[in-house]
Amino acid sequence: MTARMSLEEARRLGLVPKGDDEPASARRKPQAGTALPKRIAAMLGGVRRAHKGGRHKVNGETAAPFAEVRFVIQGDPRTKHRARTHLSKREILAAFARSKGRLEVFSKLLDEIKYTSHTPDETKAHEQHIAMMAGAAMRGRTPALIPLHVEITFRLDGEADLWPTDVTDPDLDNAVKAVLDGCNKIVWKDDRLVCSMSVEKRCSRSPSTTVVVRQATQASFGDNAD
Repeated sequence: MTARMSLEEARRLGLVPKGDDEPASARRKPQAGTALPKRIAAMLGGVRRAHKGGRHKVNGETAAPFAEVRFVIQGDPRTKHRARTHLSKREILAAFARSKGRLEVFSKLLDEIKYTSHTPDETKAHEQHIAMMAGAAMRGRTPALIPLHVEITFRLDGEADLWPTDVTDPDLDNAVKAVLDGCNKIVWKDDRLVCSMSVEKRCSRSPSTTVVVRQATQASFGDNAD
């Protein structure tokens, strides 16, 4: 026969937290301003971190206003390809040799191998070219430390009366990512400083990418401003 345990015994052993057996209507609700236990807060999505004072006033004055930066990248816009993650073939073979045919050992050894990521050479070259153009436009200035607004216009090779929606045309988000990564540490100190963007892609007989960076203002948010 299966031994049964009383509710009080289960509580004493810590198997049932106090109050879990009560109906929902009988449980006390936390009062306003009462901090939730860490375990409950984690279940609800974690505790919100307080910011460390690195936020700027939307219309506040800056010690050094940021002069607009503009540059053009000639040629068809390109996208940022995802980094390729894989296991080392040499380490897999070494793990197989060490396991001596034992499947469980081989599986455990595989779990211990760290994945390596490799950014495609084409993406590296494209971002390096963007960084070079951005650096030339900055003319030796240090990367910005204030909120910024970025405008990017992608012009793809084609007739101006057509939308660039062919399967061979780059996705807008991936094309934007390549530009932002290329400008990071060159035009701005950190990606988090880009607070608003205006992005579009169109067809043109003169394919290129135009990038404009200026200080963000309340007007940068357009109709979405509070």
